[in-house]
This record gives sequence, C-alpha cells and structure tokens, in this order.
Amino acid sequence: RRSSDLLANDFRTLVQSLGGVCRRSSRWGKRPIYTYKGERKLGRPGYGISAIGLPDGIIPARAFADRHIPRTKYPVRRIIDTIEQYGKAEVTCISVDADDQLYVTEDFIVTHNTLQTLATLIECDAKEILVSCPRTATRATWEREVRKWAPSIATFVAQGTRAEREKVMGEFSDHSIFAPGMRKMLIINTEMIRAKKTWTCESGLTQGMLWYIKPGSKDGCKGNHKHKSGIEYEWPFIFERTWDAVVVDESHNLLASTSNVQSGNITQGRFGAMQLRKRVRYGGLALPLSGTPSRSKLTKLWGTLNWCRPDVFTSYWTWAATHFGVTEGRYGRVIQPDSKGKPAKVPKPLDDEAWDAMLRPYYLGRTKRLAAPDLPGIQYAGTVHDDHPDMGNYVWIDMDPKQSRAYREMRDLAETRLKGGTLSAIGTLAEITRLRQFAVSHGRMEDEDFKPSLPSEKIDWILQFMLEREGCDGKILIASQFTSIVHLIESELNKAGWRTMTLTGQTSDKARAQLVTSFNDPDSGIHAAVINSRAGGESITLDGDCDEMIIVDPLWTESQEFQLVSRIHRVSRIHQVIIYRLVSTGTTEEWMVSHTEEQRAVIESSKPQARKAMALQAGR
Repeated sequence: RRSSDLLANDFRTLVQSLGGVCRRSSRWGKRPIYTYKGERKLGRPGYGISAIGLPDGIIPARAFADRHIPRTKYPVRRIIDTIEQYGKAEVTCISVDADDQLYVTEDFIVTHNTLQTLATLIECDAKEILVSCPRTATRATWEREVRKWAPSIATFVAQGTRAEREKVMGEFSDHSIFAPGMRKMLIINTEMIRAKKTWTCESGLTQGMLWYIKPGSKDGCKGNHKHKSGIEYEWPFIFERTWDAVVVDESHNLLASTSNVQSGNITQGRFGAMQLRKRVRYGGLALPLSGTPSRSKLTKLWGTLNWCRPDVFTSYWTWAATHFGVTEGRYGRVIQPDSKGKPAKVPKPLDDEAWDAMLRPYYLGRTKRLAAPDLPGIQYAGTVHDDHPDMGNYVWIDMDPKQSRAYREMRDLAETRLKGGTLSAIGTLAEITRLRQFAVSHGRMEDEDFKPSLPSEKIDWILQFMLEREGCDGKILIASQFTSIVHLIESELNKAGWRTMTLTGQTSDKARAQLVTSFNDPDSGIHAAVINSRAGGESITLDGDCDEMIIVDPLWTESQEFQLVSRIHRVSRIHQVIIYRLVSTGTTEEWMVSHTEEQRAVIESSKPQARKAMALQAGR
C-alpha cells in the first residue's frame, strides 16, 4: 500500500504484463483517519494492490519474495471471459497465424483462435477432447501450440498409415483408462470423420451410399420389401466415445452447406460431423473455428449453425424462408428467384437487423484494424477492365497465338459435347477445369491429365517481373491451383537462375515445415516459393520476408482468395502487401473473376453490423 497512485498503477501494469493477476484494494484512493497527540487527522490517500497472483517462477520484487507462495492447485491464467458490444465498425475476416500465433490486446491478454480455444477448454474442464483439422495443421499448429501453451494436456496425433493411426487411438484409449482425470486431446485430420449411410434389405445385401433406394428401385435391390438404414464409419473409434469437447478447425471446409442431415445430397464429411456432434456429452463444447464460415454464400452458414445448435436450427428451408425468402418454383423451392425463376447466385438477407441478431450469439472475432491499426490494407496491382468497370484491379494478359488456338479448340470441343448432351454435371466441371488450364499455358491432354508446356504469356510475365525486381529485398509468393502448373513455373524460374521452393498436396509435413522456415528467413537465399493454392492456402504463415504475391489463376470463391492472401497479409508483421492477380482475357477466367467480385460485394454488405468476420465459435 503506497500513497502514490502512479506507483501503484505501474506495479499493477508490471504484474499484468508478466501474465499475472491482481486487483486494487477495497480502500483504493481513500484517505485514512488517525489520531495524533489527541487530535484526529486526515491522512494522505492510499493506493494498494492485493490478491497478487503470478505464473510459476516469476517474482517481481525482493521484498515480496519471502511472502510469495506459488499457487499450484489453482494456477494463474488470464483469459477472455466475456465480449461486450462496443459499437459498430467495418471489419475484415482474419485468422491469426504468426510464428507464435499470438497477438496481444491492450489489457495484456494474448489471443488467437488456437490459444483462445485451449483456454476455453481448460476453463470448462474438458477432459477428453477431439480436434479435427486439415492434415497440414495437425502437427504444425495444434500439436505444437498445445505442447507450448498447455503442456498439461496429453496430446495424441493420429496421422500416417492406418496401422499408425490405430496405434495412436489405442494409446489414447489406454491413457483414458489409466489416467481418467487427466486432460487428453486426440488430433485427427478432417477426412477421418467421414461417414456414409447404408441400406440393408432382407436378403442381407448392403447398398452403400444409395440414399434414394426404395422397394423395387432399379438402382438398388429389386425386391419389393423393406430396407433397413445404417451408418458405416471408416474410423468407428471416434464415434464410439463420448467427448467433453469437439473442435472443428477450418470448419468451412466441412460444415459450410445447405443440406439437412436427412437430405439425400449431404456429403460424407458433413454427415459424419453431424453424427459426431451427437457424441458430445450434455453440457460439453462444440467449437467450429473459421475465418470464412459462409464460403462466399451466406446461405451456407446454415451448415455451421445447424452443427452448433441442432436443437435451435432444425430446418434449412424454415431458416432460409425467415432470412432470405423462399418461393415455390416449377422445380421446387427457390431462394430469391430472378425473372426466369432461377435462384439468386448470392442471396442477400431480407432484414439486416434480424440477420445480425440471429448470428450475434455464435460469432466471436477481432478485426485486423483493432489488432494491428498500423497494418496497411492490401493493395491490388493492375487495372480495371474496360468491359468490367465494376470489378477491381487485375493484371489482364492476352494469350500467345499458339496458346489461344489451343484454348479455342478445347472450348469448341466442350461446346460440341455440351450441345450433344454427352456431358454430365461432373463432365461439365471437368471441361471448365481444362479450359482454365489452357488459359494459363499451352499444353496437351494425355488421357484425362493436362500436361502444360510453353508458350505461356503468364509465365513470361512472371519471369519479366522477377527480372525487373532483381536486387530488391524480400521474396515472392506465387500460387496456382494446378500442381502441373506449379512445377512448370518452378522449372522455368530455376532455368532463369532463381532459387525456388514448392509446396503441393504431395509435400510432406517435414518438407512443409522446412519451407516455412526457409521462406521466412531473410538470409536463406530463396527468391520465390511456388505453391498450390489449396495445399498452401490455409494453416501456414509466409509473411516473414514476403510483401508480394502473384495469383496465377483465379479462385472459385472470394473466401478462397481471402484465405490465400492472408498467408502474407497478417497482423504479425506491419508491411505493405501487393497482390498481382493474373487473368487471361477472352477466357473463362473473366467470368470467374466477375462472379467472385459479385460474391465479395454481397458478402461484405451483408455481414452482421456489429461483428462482420470472426472465428465462428459455438457455445455449449
């Protein structure tokens, strides 16, 4: 207790900055009354700090050392307990993934998705925890962060061959038997929670995934008798246990959907996730984490909300009718149909306030502007197309004549097949994919595989770009959705004398970690990294020594582009980020970027006013 409020406040700040907790005394600022030589007098104001708690091994003052008793039964930890609405402001989706995956608020509380989730799990005393995440994040993010920040949680990572995964799950089961009161976490990749519905007829024949099977159906058993439904799990162990908490990281990859669990077109991943949701004990935690939960279409938020609270969000069409409006069309129910009766590409909420009120209990987020107010916004290089004045800046590239001729031949062949009725929906998507590949470079088809080759005006542009910035500091990140294009770009850069690294779906976890380390090291001698947009678009941080990114081919949705750009535009480093988005004129890429810009405009204008983009986290 001191008479200086400045000293007391500074001491309180010191304790909090070290990760400790303390509070002001109940008599803060009050002036004591005392008697001196029979006369009552009023003393100077007193300012005291009490209930001081510090992490183990930290003692701030020698005078305090003798009286300090470390708290072992109730260890000191500071977490975010509640979040209150402060006001309305424009926000941006973020997913913090710095080297240490941390940022600090003005009150010394360290936060990010992973760490905040760990704090929540510990605070709620979850003993058996299941974490589902992309394969690339099992060890690089979750295992590393748990061991660093919550070493008391026993960690088991199910990865590798089937035998290796079964061994890990067996060890997890044994640990539950011999250490029932200890916290433990099983980390799996998202694919392991897939499940499919099966049908069994009286003869015992099992028809997997025939959702539409009926008595007498030509697609299944032809017998006119009853069929019993069942569920087939690839990893039954996960669905046989009762979990205190289930965490789905990057949940937009799994839960973003408009399908009810009874629907015939529900995916195996979402169906398995809904079955797993039932294995969370009553009062347990179900936490989906995502920076882009809607996947560029607001109606797809339904899948996450339904998983969070299946008791509240019970019917997709009821929910859609309330917030978007549903009309009975010629072929069934349609959301916000146009003049031709077709559903809107990007539906908008009917009432922004009602939409905001519905989402508010399930969103928790923090903007880049708040976390790092000095971080400049993304700068997109290029120009606005004369025929598309409403679109943003892109680098518009005319194809080489040889490449253009090959593209037109492929386009004409696809149109012939389409008009002839020989293309299914999957076949149409495959033809579009081929057109996108030919829009990047010349090449040839070998069976169903595209083999890229030169000429390619986009690759020539990249080589010229590298030449013009020779001698400049920093590295370049180059991204393409096609692995064959990634290898072609890498080969041409190496021929030109540039040192590169690549990351694709075939890159091992060890090589991936080495790429991150080398790319973020200013002294590594690497000039550029060429990555697959999907394999390197999540759960990786590449902003240590990179200010510029080249997106070779457009992505399907604005959320995919946002995730990709966020690999280098992060709050962990204050720097100007420049993005070059290459588009071949007169190709299907023009249609793609036009659709993406439409998505971006609707999503940004329809996000909740108080919390626009956050890691979507369900309550209990």
